Amino acid sequence: MAIATTYRAKRKWIEICIFAFLLQLFSHSVFPQALEINQSSCIEAEIHIQNAKELFLRGEYERTIIELLEVINLGIQDSCPRLLIEAYSIQAQSFEKQLDIENTLIGYLNAISIAEKYGYNTTSIELYRTVGDIFFQRKVFPKAADYYSQALELIDDNDTEQRLFYLENFSLSSLGYYNYEEAAKALQHILEISEPKPFLPIRSRAYFQLSEIYRKQKMWTKAIEYCNLLTQYMQEVKDTLGLVIALNNLSYNQISNKEFSNAETAINRALDLSKKISLPTTLVAGLYTNLGICYQNQGNYPRALNNLNNAKAFVDPVLSPNEMANIYNTMAWVYYRRSDLYNASQHSRQSIEWALKSDDAVILAESYKTYSILLREGNDHIGAFDYFEKYSSIRDSIDIANRVSEQSKEELLARLEKTEKEQRLYIADKEMQLLMLKQLRLEAERQRQELELLKKERDLEQLERHRAYQNLQLVKREQEAALQQSTIRNLEQENAIKELQIKQKEAEELQREKEIALLQSEKEKQQLQIEKETETRKRAIWMLVLSFLILVVVITGLITTRRKNALLAHQKNVIEEKNENLEQANKDIIDKNVQLSELAEEIRTQNEEITTQKELIEEKNKNITDSIQYASLIQTAVLPTPDILSESFNDYFILFKPRDIVSGDFWWYHKNSQRVILAVADCTGHGVPGAILSMLGTALLNEIASQNHNIKANLLLNQLKTKIIEALVHNDKSNPRRDGMDIAVCIFNPNSNEVEIAGANNPVYVLRNGSIEIIKGDKAPIGVHQGKTDSFSLKTFERKAGDRFYLFSDGFPDQFGGEKGRKLMYKHFRELLIESGNLPMKDQCEFLNYSFTKWQGYNDQVDDVLVIGVTL
Repeated sequence: MAIATTYRAKRKWIEICIFAFLLQLFSHSVFPQALEINQSSCIEAEIHIQNAKELFLRGEYERTIIELLEVINLGIQDSCPRLLIEAYSIQAQSFEKQLDIENTLIGYLNAISIAEKYGYNTTSIELYRTVGDIFFQRKVFPKAADYYSQALELIDDNDTEQRLFYLENFSLSSLGYYNYEEAAKALQHILEISEPKPFLPIRSRAYFQLSEIYRKQKMWTKAIEYCNLLTQYMQEVKDTLGLVIALNNLSYNQISNKEFSNAETAINRALDLSKKISLPTTLVAGLYTNLGICYQNQGNYPRALNNLNNAKAFVDPVLSPNEMANIYNTMAWVYYRRSDLYNASQHSRQSIEWALKSDDAVILAESYKTYSILLREGNDHIGAFDYFEKYSSIRDSIDIANRVSEQSKEELLARLEKTEKEQRLYIADKEMQLLMLKQLRLEAERQRQELELLKKERDLEQLERHRAYQNLQLVKREQEAALQQSTIRNLEQENAIKELQIKQKEAEELQREKEIALLQSEKEKQQLQIEKETETRKRAIWMLVLSFLILVVVITGLITTRRKNALLAHQKNVIEEKNENLEQANKDIIDKNVQLSELAEEIRTQNEEITTQKELIEEKNKNITDSIQYASLIQTAVLPTPDILSESFNDYFILFKPRDIVSGDFWWYHKNSQRVILAVADCTGHGVPGAILSMLGTALLNEIASQNHNIKANLLLNQLKTKIIEALVHNDKSNPRRDGMDIAVCIFNPNSNEVEIAGANNPVYVLRNGSIEIIKGDKAPIGVHQGKTDSFSLKTFERKAGDRFYLFSDGFPDQFGGEKGRKLMYKHFRELLIESGNLPMKDQCEFLNYSFTKWQGYNDQVDDVLVIGVTL
């Protein structure tokens, strides 16, 4: 409230400054210097705007607003309105950073009024979209829909791509405040103006949203209709993952509409498709859960339980305790339908345990409700009452929270509508004042033009007198010019005679040169004749030499032929001897076959021993796998939790896909009062050896960072390399191990725009304005290395607002796949980052994961995959 009060005081000051400017503008209309003053004001405004941008980037928002007041006070609306629009927009962004939504709206409304007044259609659309986005983010959906609608009115009917974008935003905003009718109209319009081919993701989203609208209204037939359309569309564009999701949604609506047979068909089809591609485990679990519910409703309880157990196997209990709770709750109901109260109660209690581990109050309430019903059926009315009270308490808390949230939204909406109305009236009033002043200015301009006309008439009289004097001077100059022309002609005749004499001498010199050239030509002909005779003699000599060589070759061939005939006779004798030896060998083989039959019995006995050993080996493998599973839990505990990045970064994602159960890739995070350190490393190998190295690397990095709070990025890698070599080499320095790791490190200073970067074989990518800048690391690992690397190099990078930093291992670009089974490569990886660079980090992570899975296809994962993206 203090900020808002300060701004209202500032706005009063702005009104005074604007009035002073209007008076100044009126006075300028009388004097011709007004245009020069306006140009000077525009230059001054550009300087203030540049200063404001720098202050904004440094987070000094109040100083930014004060700097922009200087631009507004210059009164540049008619001379350079675009600068004034930019000033109001930056002002609004500053208020938005201070969470002052009302003054944010005022700033953007001022910018919109100027843009519309001067016909800046594209700018108006962008401003309406920005305000709509602000309202959408704060869940003020009616206002968001209103501003998206105003943007739609300005878009050309032929600009299909832009209309689709705003229609989708309008539909999502309408859904936000349950205006299903308007949302459905917008989505239908999307389907009408978008082409079915090529594949447009917005078209599939429209089918999905329409099915969701009718599902929420429990209009199951319409919901199923649009699910079928979505299924057909996904099949046509050959998007297998999208087809599986569409079939899952279709089955849900069919179950709700009691079409259990159709739902079973849809789910089985989705499960068949899931075997051909790599799907998220949560999606596979959802398919089995829906199939279990389908069988439950059909009274086929054994198959229902079997499918629910399959669903449970695909759920990660650590990441999705709420899903585990939901599955156990569903299984409890199945057992209850079978009149098996014991197993129903057991599963219901497990459902409650998993629900307590999650943050999902809704599933916890449902678990309490289920257990209350089971206790009542078991005649434990006291326990049933206790759990029903817990269910009622959570349900009431959820209802109260929803009502408080809705009330807060309504209050915010009322305040914003009031602010919007007041600001629009204020803008209209100021426009009226400007119009009156412009009329006064035009009258003053007319009087000034009349005065200038009288002045011009006096100037014409003076000009006529001056012109007569100039004519007299012109006649005098023409006479002098004629005299000069005569003198020039005489000089030209003398020059022509001299040129003729020079040309004659040149002709004589040319004749002598021709005679010399003729003599030289005769000499060259004689030399050519001599060379021809010499060539003829050489050819004769070569013919004699060639004849001699042919004779030598013929004689040599005869000698060679005789030698070969003698060799063939000798080989024939050798072959006859070998045939005799083969007959003797056949007799020996018969004797050995008898011996082999005796050995067969011994081999059978050995096979029985091998089978016993195989069973022992399988048991050991199971023990080893269990140990590795436990090692995975230890490694997960050593790594930092992903949520810790929210302490330092506005947005982030972590894409982590170990090839085996445990991973050789790891990431490390450290924060102190001054700096934030983020690193991604790729250890030698993968699986258990890589995981051991990763835990060693994490421990060493923690030790180095705790001892050196202000250490540089390159010095951090130097110390890590020293400690890794000491840990792995020990006393056997004559035969050191080549194990180690590749790593990239970024150190961010929140108080400045400088980022320190160092790398051992690994680079860092920075996405800025739709292009990627590569900050390469040194070509040396963390470990024993034959090359000479005394110290890793330090790079410093000047970050800007909106920059995205990506740290990664080589697992993503080195994955084999695609149509030709080749590596994905770093170039394709960068293209994927650029393509998804405008998405929120969470959506970009899903896009990268989907792209990786699609590229991998049926190929095995070749290495651990780790990609981290952050933005400050």
